[in-house]
Amino acid sequence: MADQSLECILLDIKNVIKEAIQEAVDKLPDWCDLRRIELGTARDGEEIRGLTGTGNRVIPVYLDGEASLSFDNPAAPKFDLRWFLYRGIKYRYQRLYLTNPAQSGKLLQLLVGHGDFEVPGALYGMYQNALKPVAVDEGGNISAIMKGLYDSMLKGLAVDELGRIMALIKAYYGTTPVNVQTDESGNLKLNLVGQELAQAIVWPTHNAVFMAYGTAECPAGVETILCSVSGKGHIFGGYVYTIGEEDSRWDAVHLWLDGSVLNSATYYYLDYLNLNDPNINFLNIRMYERYKGEYCAGIAGGSDFNSQFKLGYVAHSGGPATVEVRWVVTYALV
Repeated sequence: MADQSLECILLDIKNVIKEAIQEAVDKLPDWCDLRRIELGTARDGEEIRGLTGTGNRVIPVYLDGEASLSFDNPAAPKFDLRWFLYRGIKYRYQRLYLTNPAQSGKLLQLLVGHGDFEVPGALYGMYQNALKPVAVDEGGNISAIMKGLYDSMLKGLAVDELGRIMALIKAYYGTTPVNVQTDESGNLKLNLVGQELAQAIVWPTHNAVFMAYGTAECPAGVETILCSVSGKGHIFGGYVYTIGEEDSRWDAVHLWLDGSVLNSATYYYLDYLNLNDPNINFLNIRMYERYKGEYCAGIAGGSDFNSQFKLGYVAHSGGPATVEVRWVVTYALV
């Protein structure tokens, strides 16, 4: 046996299977028939003749080549029988049509009939010229030890208690493989140093979106902090609305990010420069009713902060002692 070639071993295996099939056929009921079809001649939707009556089950019990089957119409969809070996196809039919390329010496044995019949059998896989049985659990699911090739050695793949594959991912830095890190949830952590892409698209993950709003009486000459949020997040937009008098146009709005003033402007300045487009300036004029003493500055969205943002208001000293200010800011924390 040690001197036999792989072809001889496979031939012996096929002969054993043929003998087992023939032994099983002798015990088949009369409503079941085994058709032996040589595949040396090419066929294109050729009818398998001699079938008796209507059937509802087809099982390829032996196939060492390539063949497909259509039901009731040669133009109907074809079932590749290699995928249904031993398992079979449940389908009510009156006629069967076979398609196969010319394959000298190849054989198809097809079990056809009417009824609920099965062909029990073991599933084998080839390991170094020897057939090895494939294990299954109590539900018939294939049980397997998965392995990956490292250099020229097979290494087992680890799984967790739920059967999910666990892996150590590495990436090459020059010619050296370096571990890829994740956070506590298993999300990949990347430090993007350089790339050949024209741009990198990043989609931030935010928690709930919040709307902060309120009304304040702001004394003249000092900055009143209308809103202060600590953490890391993103500003979606907002506004500051003043009900004062004509000279309130000299009042200023301050937008603080991470301890520094990102933008500071008076209502007069925003109106004078016609800064009414939020794509041009973080603070933009939305209302300028000088003789009514009503003013509104918009806060553009798109600003990110790493530690804190604050919204401040300074009523100028030459105006009324206090000014009523209403404000709204929409933001989210990361």
